[in-house]
Amino acid sequence: MKTNKLFKNFIALCMFLSFITTAIAQSTVSGTVMDAGINAPLPGASVVEKGSSSGVTSDFDGNFTFKTSSNSGEIEISYLGYSSVILSFDGNSDLGSISLSSDVAILDDVVVSASRRLEKVQDAPAAVSVITSDEIENKMSVSPLRLLDNTVGVSIDRQGATRTNVTLRGKAGMLTTSAFVMLDYRSLISAGIDMFDANMTAINSIDLERIEVVRGPGSALYGPNVTSGVVHFLSKDPFKYPGTTIEQSFGDMSTSITSVRYAEHNQDKTFGYKVVAKYITNGELEYTEGGGDGATLAQFAEYHDANSNGMQDDGEMSIDGLADGGLTYNISSSVYLRPESGIDFVGSAGFNYTEGIALTDRGELWNIANDYFVQGRLTYDNLFAQVYYNSNITPRDINKNGFLYRTGGTSVVDRNQLEAQLQYNLDIGDMVNVTMGADYRSSRFNTKGTAFGRYDDESDFDIMGGYIQAKASIGDKIDLVAAARYDQFFWGNFDVAREEQANAISPRFAVVYKPSERHSFRASWNKASSANSALSHFLDLPVQDFGAFDVWIYGNSNAQTFNNMETTSLIPGVGNTPGIGADLNEMYTFITNTIIGMANDGNAQLGALAPLFPLLNSPGFNSLVQGTSAGIPIDFDGNFMMPISAPASSLRTDTTIELGYKGQISDKTSLSVDVYQMNIENFTALRQLSPLVVLPTLHTDIQAAVGPVVAGALMAQGMDPATAAFTAGLVGGAYAQVALGITGGGTVPSGIVESNQMNNDGTPSVAMGYANYGELTYMGADIALKHQVTDKVSFFANYSYVEKSQFDADDLGSTNPGDTYTLNFAQHRFNSGLTWDQDQGMIGSLRFKHNGDFQAVQGTLYTGYVPARTMVDVSMGYKFKDGTYLDLAIDNALNDRYRLFPNMPWQGRRILATLRYSLD
Repeated sequence: MKTNKLFKNFIALCMFLSFITTAIAQSTVSGTVMDAGINAPLPGASVVEKGSSSGVTSDFDGNFTFKTSSNSGEIEISYLGYSSVILSFDGNSDLGSISLSSDVAILDDVVVSASRRLEKVQDAPAAVSVITSDEIENKMSVSPLRLLDNTVGVSIDRQGATRTNVTLRGKAGMLTTSAFVMLDYRSLISAGIDMFDANMTAINSIDLERIEVVRGPGSALYGPNVTSGVVHFLSKDPFKYPGTTIEQSFGDMSTSITSVRYAEHNQDKTFGYKVVAKYITNGELEYTEGGGDGATLAQFAEYHDANSNGMQDDGEMSIDGLADGGLTYNISSSVYLRPESGIDFVGSAGFNYTEGIALTDRGELWNIANDYFVQGRLTYDNLFAQVYYNSNITPRDINKNGFLYRTGGTSVVDRNQLEAQLQYNLDIGDMVNVTMGADYRSSRFNTKGTAFGRYDDESDFDIMGGYIQAKASIGDKIDLVAAARYDQFFWGNFDVAREEQANAISPRFAVVYKPSERHSFRASWNKASSANSALSHFLDLPVQDFGAFDVWIYGNSNAQTFNNMETTSLIPGVGNTPGIGADLNEMYTFITNTIIGMANDGNAQLGALAPLFPLLNSPGFNSLVQGTSAGIPIDFDGNFMMPISAPASSLRTDTTIELGYKGQISDKTSLSVDVYQMNIENFTALRQLSPLVVLPTLHTDIQAAVGPVVAGALMAQGMDPATAAFTAGLVGGAYAQVALGITGGGTVPSGIVESNQMNNDGTPSVAMGYANYGELTYMGADIALKHQVTDKVSFFANYSYVEKSQFDADDLGSTNPGDTYTLNFAQHRFNSGLTWDQDQGMIGSLRFKHNGDFQAVQGTLYTGYVPARTMVDVSMGYKFKDGTYLDLAIDNALNDRYRLFPNMPWQGRRILATLRYSLD
């Protein structure tokens, strides 16, 4: 008992001495963080003691006070978009006013998107580019995505008058992207369908503070399908940017864009709010069926207005003018609460309406949609939590539903999306920091029996995942980063059962070496997992009508198979034939009826056979003609193609090895170089699965089958053998002649090998589906140079390269010679230009852009050769002292007309004049 008491007293003494020692070692450090540019306080700046996890954030007036864990040392003050500052303290210290500058060196900038937490660009384990507020302010464009035009490794494709799409290193799509696009931490990618349309978002250029672009796979932190990178738009908060901004733009094609932003906060800066709105009207590019040869889409759709079951037959849908223009308007509001230092809450809600033409791999789509969102996010010290809900629905009035121009069928993809995220950041001393979190994504679709057809009740789509990343510093020069994420995938009819369909682990490892404050080297290995989108899973609809047959897309939620293969004839009245070919008995009956009909219409040569018609058309005689004419299966381009079975959906993996450098090679020159190798496994692409069937020998086969039967029948009636043989030769020749006209000697498709899953609606269908291409590997590089020529003039040059942008059958390991897979962008892309900027007075820019030629594959409609193009963009403007800004932007100033993909409308010069006025 005495020993235990002595031991307890010893422990108590040790704890008391430890407490006294710690208390003596602690110091109180205070200061005020200021924005150097405008000499105003910076609330929410991070203040951290180096070597410990102690830290606070500055309050609404930029002030901070906290107790350090030691009597002397260093603290680091940082803020997103500003250069960080490191200061020493010794004992209780008032550091006074601490100015942070937003005019940062390339490696001093602080970003949030590379690791889902604040860090310097120099420390980021990925390739990062930042578009600053000054760059955003000085670039006018119809779409906010065009702000990324000068960013290395980024392709911004204009796919309509106001519609644009963004591509990083992944395959370029139409309304779909492998990039993960966010606005204020909220995903703008429609979960499950990987669709992004800037027209249906609340992105507004006058409300953007910065844009962060992270190139390379991001699945380890952001989740599945983030295979090529992250684009994060960060908006202005009302505390830093109060006041009113009004912007009006006018351009060619009847373009008018009106934007308004109003923001305010209370005196204590504990409460702020903003309202942002935009209204856009625009004309459209010149759309014609077939990309230039045929009726305009308005006329084409008008025909289907009266003939398609998918649309109204009463003529109330005023299609005649649909191709004349588009309309978009939106409004969003946000409330900011900062009740005390370290606590931030932002609540946002908004509405967007858009109508106009959208281009998809299913063809031209008239799209009308109402989009609603609500978001709440909370930051409490190191804890981050958010939840948001998005609903995108078509109008209830069927006369205002979207439709596909090429089929006239209604196209509706209503969706409701719920996402939630919880994340915690933990610093362990000065050497290790850990980020861990979990998120949930849920999508529900309703296409009203149009786009998803038979799958409409089976299209629920959920993803659940958790992630962790640890960064360990080895001294001041080396950082080791390891991250991993686990995801579960669910899809199907959740009213029946919600069962896991797949799961995946996505790891990331990186080493960052910083030999000095001016240079940073990086090596990384990433493995990203992704599920096929809901569109790939559930599409079930016709996309093109050729009269005798249609083209039908069927998703790969289930396999598409060719069991008990047979040829469905495109010749009226001719039945199906087992295998690939045509039944000669069926063909004989059709040709006999054709000969009799032509003779009755006055064909003298065939009329000479009239005395034989009773014999040729008799049931007993018909049954004597037997056999099969062998067919040849081909694709739409005439290449030999066997039927291709498409397996049910499985997960794709993208593995990337990357080496990178970023640094200041002189006081005025920065350089970044990223070299990567991408390996893609188990990937799918939309392609033709059902071959068309041509019959190159039908004319000789039918002649050989008919001749002996006719001769035998005539001799049975008493005709001498020589006369019977001569007459049979005439009959066989007539049948061969008609057969040759039907088949074109094997140039005109006469049948289709349909998959077992085609819709039995009476119309033969060429099956399109998502075939699995196995594996491919290619190298790539992104190089960016920026030089500050003078205080006002800067020069930039970017170059992006991929080893190969088109992969043939040998690359894919396919036995079908027509198989091909393309990235849908050029192997070589070059960008360079000059910008002139100042706080007041004349500003301007000149940009030169070159894209090499390439082969594109976008379904059956937009496939073929895309020539190289070179464009020059020019802008000039003037900043007035009172906050007024006037700008004239001319894209493609030399009017080098081009088509983004084959059969798309021509695009040329675009002009936009803008007047903006800001009132603080």
